[in-house]
Amino acid sequence: MNRKYRLPLFFGLVILFLALFMGFKNQQSATETSSPPQNVTVFIPEKSQVSIKTDKEVLHYKRVSFYNENDFSEIVKSHEIFSSNIIETFKKDLQRHNIEALNCTHELNTVDNSTIVHCDIKGAMYSINSYDFHWLLGDLPFDLYQFTQNERELTYKGTINDIPTTIRLIFQFPIAHCHEHVWPAR
Repeated sequence: MNRKYRLPLFFGLVILFLALFMGFKNQQSATETSSPPQNVTVFIPEKSQVSIKTDKEVLHYKRVSFYNENDFSEIVKSHEIFSSNIIETFKKDLQRHNIEALNCTHELNTVDNSTIVHCDIKGAMYSINSYDFHWLLGDLPFDLYQFTQNERELTYKGTINDIPTTIRLIFQFPIAHCHEHVWPAR
């Protein structure tokens, strides 16, 4: 082998070895410190209603999920764990889109066997009164063009994962939109 290639080859192999070793150490320490997953039952709602109201840079999010009597009684028994999991899952999902959920609450409504999640969402506004809804629509097989529009509201009525779902986006001004963005109409 030519002498001028030996030194760069040697350093390249050393760097490769260190990178592999450090990656293995980081993977090993991550698995050692992670806690085992909790055995949590997933309850599928019979119906879901989402409403999002704009208030300057904050979106007031509300999701009502309706359950059958048996599932709802199990949710009531494990309310604290269920509530914590619902809110944490929602927050993590939003973090994927650099969106923040604040002031989250979870309530039970025993009259109609429903759970209610309230959150203030920050980070969806990209300019004055203009909002990006990729965080809401990115994993869904449709966009805002499947919503019905009136002057200040967009409404979707259909099914998501076989669950009858209504989504209402409510604005304080007349609107225009594209696939995932909403802004004031001119």
